[in-house]
Amino acid sequence: MLSAYRNHSNEAEEGLNALRAEAPGSLDAIEAVGILAAWRGQARHAEEQFLDVLGEQPDRLESRLGLGNVRLDRGDASLLRQVVDEQKADFPNRRSVRESQRRLELHDSYYMVAGASFSGDQDAVAGNRVREYDLRVYSKPSENDHWRAFGRYRNLRSGPTVSTAANNIGAGLKYTVVDWTTEIEVGNRGYARLETAHALSDQWSSALAIEKNVLFRQARAVENGIKSDTANFSLRWRHNENLDVGGGFRATSFTDNRRSEAYLTANKGLYTDHDRRLTTSVRIANQRNSNPAVAYFSPEQQLEISGTVVLEFRQWQDIATKKSSLWHRIWGTGGKVHQSGYVARSMSSFGYGQEIALTDAFRIRWSIARTRYPFDGIHSSYYVGNIGFEGYF
Repeated sequence: MLSAYRNHSNEAEEGLNALRAEAPGSLDAIEAVGILAAWRGQARHAEEQFLDVLGEQPDRLESRLGLGNVRLDRGDASLLRQVVDEQKADFPNRRSVRESQRRLELHDSYYMVAGASFSGDQDAVAGNRVREYDLRVYSKPSENDHWRAFGRYRNLRSGPTVSTAANNIGAGLKYTVVDWTTEIEVGNRGYARLETAHALSDQWSSALAIEKNVLFRQARAVENGIKSDTANFSLRWRHNENLDVGGGFRATSFTDNRRSEAYLTANKGLYTDHDRRLTTSVRIANQRNSNPAVAYFSPEQQLEISGTVVLEFRQWQDIATKKSSLWHRIWGTGGKVHQSGYVARSMSSFGYGQEIALTDAFRIRWSIARTRYPFDGIHSSYYVGNIGFEGYF
């Protein structure tokens, strides 16, 4: 039943509610509610359903696997590892056992996250280009599943108008427990980073990020040796997979400037089926700078209000394994930007990208966009390209 409703979660929920009304004690229906909740990212709700089923039938395999998978989603692999170890010999061909075993194999692997960005300079420096690279490689998890070590390399290059180069080599630890993920990193040039994310409930989550001696700013800032410390706190409310609202506050202390920014975003899914998704979002951001008379773009105050529409569609998927696929993404953004001392100007961005899953262990994302944005009241147009890799090995 749930397979027929995949990507139509609201209809599936209505069908399950009707089924539970007809058979209130049906363990099949309760288990299906748990599976649906897990699909929708509602880990705690799913866990409650599976525990209700296991209270009646402690050896029910699908609920044990379901509970183990949502515990893994929350940061604890121990239960799923126990269930798979017990069942893989007796049910080697059962799909749910094989899929759970594969999740654990990936969880127990090294993994890599790499990204590169290529753009015209966003300081509106005519003829300048900026290239940024970021590579992180994580170790296998520790014996208790809580710790991973990682190494990181970043590089920034700009030219020919503003010829600059900066790089950073760092290392750190990632710590994961139920509903918490924290990363600590130190690097050369006095760089340090702390990031932590906490899932407060199925609906609420928060994140805090602090960085010291950040070199990766606009080319004019790098050229002048400007460093900065930054702190960002964000809070997100998620109704379901089709609606979420978030906001936060970011404070940055440059060598020669103080910047603060408050922002609010809302995302709404308009249409979803097996191979297509249409979503829209709204963003409001207000920025203040203590010193507008610096070498890099730094308006005394800036207010941005924008909206984005995104169409995604899947061209291809490996039907047999469902582990390989090709998604296309097309988006358009439009809005207004008001900078102190200038009349409000329009901004826009139009782009295209792809997400390519080569296997369940390796994924590529890339995009190209044309952006038009005002700097000190003057429009600048530039391209921004991004490519990212994520893989387990």
